[in-house]
Amino acid sequence: MPASPDYAYIYSWILDKETLRFFFIDENWIDALIDGALSLANHWGYAPDMDKSRTAIKSAINERLRTPDESLGGWHIPMPRYGFLLRSQLLAQFPDVAVEVVFSETRSEPISSTGGNSSVQASENTPPKQPILVQKRLAPDTMYCLFDAAPPDLRRIILRMPPHQQCFKIGQTLTNEKLTVPWKKLYTTTERPSTAQPGDTLGSIDFDRIGKPAPIFDWSLRTLNPENFATFLVNRERQGREEEFSDKEPTSAVLGLQLNNPILELDIGDLSAQ
Repeated sequence: MPASPDYAYIYSWILDKETLRFFFIDENWIDALIDGALSLANHWGYAPDMDKSRTAIKSAINERLRTPDESLGGWHIPMPRYGFLLRSQLLAQFPDVAVEVVFSETRSEPISSTGGNSSVQASENTPPKQPILVQKRLAPDTMYCLFDAAPPDLRRIILRMPPHQQCFKIGQTLTNEKLTVPWKKLYTTTERPSTAQPGDTLGSIDFDRIGKPAPIFDWSLRTLNPENFATFLVNRERQGREEEFSDKEPTSAVLGLQLNNPILELDIGDLSAQ
């Protein structure tokens, strides 16, 4: 990717603000790129076979690309085949935004364990060791990533807020007279019920500044009363749910789960692959 001002001017209209573009990488273009690199300072243009160094380098590159790597489970070395360009103020506001990719458990086009044209599948049809080949910033608000697989082998791309941006949140709304708290549905069982869904709640409760139904917040100091809040939380979780929530005393873990603000993420792709 060139980094000249001219190129920045070009992609400013190709990649508009708040835009996400996906692209495939042309294998013919990669071949031409390698040939072009090997043609530098070539004095044997009239007789290519006489350029022994170029021929040896190209043969070594081709051999490496077509030879399965046992350390990768019998797959070829990762080569970029798919990617995306993102231009958004999201990157400027969260420079450490995390990118995660989800691949299918097997590849749609397995290679031969011998590297030939046989249709024998490799013994370990594993996903790549390095799912993101390239993740680079072109500008404060522009980033591109390259992957060695394309859909349908590439199932999902997740852009996630960095962990250090996560915070605690006491409630949903706070005014001079009322605090509204949505209560998360927490569990103390080993496994959640099959009907449980992320984001399930037990509804919301309004607390007023005179301390009803419980004095969990001090309006004058604008601070949380953690003891009263944790006690109310445990009692609320146990109401009609003793089999799902058995704790009788408040703990820091339960308090943290309730106050924890979920990390925001943008999930793109086949959501059934979760």
